[in-house]
Amino acid sequence: MDTTWRLNPGTRRWDCVGVGLCALDFLSVLPRYPQSNTKSDVSEARIQGGGPVPTAVFALARYGWKTAFTGVVGDDWGGDIIMQGLTAGGVDVSRILRDPESRTAHAFIWVDGPSGDRAVALDRTRIRNLSAQQVPIEWIQDSRILLCDGRETEAQLAALGAARESDTVTVFDASSRRDRMEEILALVDYPVVSRDFIPDVFGVENPVMGLDRLLKYGAKGAVITVGEEGCLWKTADGDKGVEAGYVVGVKDTTGAGDLFHAGFIHGLLSGWDIDKCCRFGCAAAALKCQALGGQPGVTDVSHVMHFMETARRRVVQKAQYPK
Repeated sequence: MDTTWRLNPGTRRWDCVGVGLCALDFLSVLPRYPQSNTKSDVSEARIQGGGPVPTAVFALARYGWKTAFTGVVGDDWGGDIIMQGLTAGGVDVSRILRDPESRTAHAFIWVDGPSGDRAVALDRTRIRNLSAQQVPIEWIQDSRILLCDGRETEAQLAALGAARESDTVTVFDASSRRDRMEEILALVDYPVVSRDFIPDVFGVENPVMGLDRLLKYGAKGAVITVGEEGCLWKTADGDKGVEAGYVVGVKDTTGAGDLFHAGFIHGLLSGWDIDKCCRFGCAAAALKCQALGGQPGVTDVSHVMHFMETARRRVVQKAQYPK
């Protein structure tokens, strides 16, 4: 059965508009995760713009698509860094709100040197939410795809509602429950969520059951990422599969999920079958893991394609995903 997801190419201004959280990432690589009442030296550090949706649209711009992002930053040096980084990457940031009463959100990220795994603490204590009235509805109606993260609930629902009215395809990125989750999922065409999302939202551990739960809200297709193992996918017409991850030396996993979403959306925009969308996403995520931080791990399409076609993939233990 043909599972190609064809988007109407149309004459829209944008290929993908992102709405969501943006934060200033403070990354520190440590010889091991810090324990209580201990001290250790940082071997490498970096400050850069981050956030799942901004990183994804940054990557899509690098892939050659027309992208834009809206969110809230403070009128401070952190906001300057975020704006400058996205602008340099080719993302339209003219509708990012600079709030003089807010401080840009901070994400403190500790990277375990030996494994590349990370722990994240997000500080949004001094920043306001994007409101529904501040969402650039005309951008969303003039875009082929909307990528959102479910945060800032009223703004997200306004964006998703505008997308539904204008036949803009919606992709949802989340790893945990959001407020008014059922309302959000009912407006999403392609939920692409982490494995942690399924037990948190649906109370089941089996990711295959999780795909069915996601599809019950009316999605055209659903994807669950399972870290280095890759992802599982299923479409509304019943086609399904597992895409294996790639073997790569890991420096830092920060932003790997963001790059998966960028790769997946690149496939949608390119008119690929779902399995190729997911395979490209896995390759983009794996390549990102070789760099510290999200944006520095973005490479161009030809590099990802070559890696996807030549790199060694992991062995999928399909028995762990019961039907």
